[in-house]
Amino acid sequence: MISADMLAYVDDINPDKVSIYSPETNTNTPLHQTLGQAILRYTTLEPVHTNEPAFSDHEDFYNAGIDAVVFTENEDNPNWHNAGDSTDTPLYLNYSYGAENAKALAGYLGEQAQAILPITLDPPIMNGNLFTLSWDTTPGVSYAAYSRISLTDTNGWQPLIQFGPSPTNSTLAVQVNIGGENTQIFKVDSF
Repeated sequence: MISADMLAYVDDINPDKVSIYSPETNTNTPLHQTLGQAILRYTTLEPVHTNEPAFSDHEDFYNAGIDAVVFTENEDNPNWHNAGDSTDTPLYLNYSYGAENAKALAGYLGEQAQAILPITLDPPIMNGNLFTLSWDTTPGVSYAAYSRISLTDTNGWQPLIQFGPSPTNSTLAVQVNIGGENTQIFKVDSF
C-alpha cells in the first residue's frame, strides 16, 4: 500500500530527493525496493528510504501485516496541514517536482500491473547492406517488426517478422538486407 501524500513542495536544500517512509525498521522490503527502483527508472529524483514510526494513512495497513509506505516530499514542509497548504499560496508548489513524483507512481503502477513496457530499440548496427535492429523483450509479450521506404511511401508499413510471446526477458534481433535502398524506416509493435 502506498500513501502518496504531500508531493509538490520542495525547497533548495534537497530539490532532487523524495522520501519513502515506513514504520518497518528494514527498508529493504519489496515495496521499498520496487518503488525506489521506479523512482530511479522514471524520474530524475533520488529516493530516500527512511524508517519512522507510523504517522499517516498507511499505518492501519501496516498494522494489518500489509507492506505499506508513505511516498512524500523530502523536506519539512512549512505549510504541512495548515491554511498555507493550498494552490493559492504563491510560490508554494513546484509543479515540475510534483510531475516527477507522478511519473514515479505511474511507472511503479504500470510495472506492478505488468503493463506492456514501451520498446526501446538498441542503436542499429550497419554492416554493408545488412541492417540489424534489436530490442529487449518483456515476458509474455509478442512483437512484430515492420519497415517502409519513407513516411510518404504509399505502400505503407511492410511486415518483416513476427515473434510469439517470450517466456523470459531476452533480446530479439532482426537482420534486414536493405539492398541499396536510400532510406528505410523501421518500427516494432508489441501486443
